[in-house]
Amino acid sequence: MKKILSHLTTDWYKYLLELIVITAGVLGAFALNSWKEQKDFETQQVVIYGFVKQDLQSDIAEIESSLVSFSKKLEALNKITQAQVSKEAFATDSAYFSSFSGYEDLHIDQRGLNLLNNSLDLNDLQSTVLANKIALFYSDHLTEVGIAEKELSNNFQRLYFEISQEEWFFEYVFMGNAKPFAEFATDNRDFQIMIGSYRIIFGIYAYELNRFRENGLQLIKEIDDHLGQ
Repeated sequence: MKKILSHLTTDWYKYLLELIVITAGVLGAFALNSWKEQKDFETQQVVIYGFVKQDLQSDIAEIESSLVSFSKKLEALNKITQAQVSKEAFATDSAYFSSFSGYEDLHIDQRGLNLLNNSLDLNDLQSTVLANKIALFYSDHLTEVGIAEKELSNNFQRLYFEISQEEWFFEYVFMGNAKPFAEFATDNRDFQIMIGSYRIIFGIYAYELNRFRENGLQLIKEIDDHLGQ
């Protein structure tokens, strides 16, 4: 026992040094693992937020293209509703018929949002705030755009059913004869009211798409700022 105590007393610094080395090794391993996890998290952020950004850019580009077409359709619908289209214009300009005979379907991609919801393990306040903004953005806009699109689709189906019953419809669509349509549409108050209802819903749909575009552009900027791009 005395030999053991004497040995420990004599070589205590060796054991202390060994303890320090072991402790430093353990702490170093923890630090390295923490650093690796942080780098993995940062890489994951870049990838997932990159997908969200790509989705937004693609959706916004499609929306901007559609809004150009929608603007022309809305202008034509306004003229029909306000009885500002002559019989000759109805007969020679197909823009008036096409303004209420169809519209482009849009698909908003949620690939990045799904990745964000399923893959990103947030561990800092800034990332949590941005992720919440993205989730709220899609929750708000997908709901509002979806409601407007459904109302537009329902209104379009009713409108299409009504006009497809008219005698001029077959001649116009299948034979290209616009004169019967021009006779029907000119100063037809019932037709103007029907188109006016469709125009209102169409305008709401276009408004919601434009709101998606404007807020989406702002969200892209916030993603770039977060990633330091």
